[in-house]
Amino acid sequence: MQPAKGYHVTASITRAPHLAGVLREHKIAVTPLDSGLRLAGTLELSGFNFRKDPARIRQIVRGAAEFLPEIDHCDISDAWCGLRPCTAHGLPVVHQTAPNAWVASGHGMMGLTLAPGTAKLIIDEMQGVPMPEWAGALSGPKA
Repeated sequence: MQPAKGYHVTASITRAPHLAGVLREHKIAVTPLDSGLRLAGTLELSGFNFRKDPARIRQIVRGAAEFLPEIDHCDISDAWCGLRPCTAHGLPVVHQTAPNAWVASGHGMMGLTLAPGTAKLIIDEMQGVPMPEWAGALSGPKA
């Protein structure tokens, strides 16, 4: 597991999309908020640091503007970066580690997207429903 740094900005766009989505070509997540439009993306493997690279922020804004040209003419605020746990195989680790203790980590840049499915797997297992066979891929590296 290693940190993957992602970046976020808020655009004060007036005609924001009504649904969240991903601009696949530039790998930018777009999420409508009450305060504007959240743009998030990049996967920077630079260790445990919170240094903001202004070029990464510009990259997100430029990439989003190709699909939403109004972004070129609105205020951009709330720029920040944060670390997300990322696994070498790209899959999250979701499994019970001890009685009444589960691990759910390593979702990388897809944490918000995968969280409901991960929660469902853990809730089902807490209620005695075994994880489906396909979820064996999420059990983490074998010792």
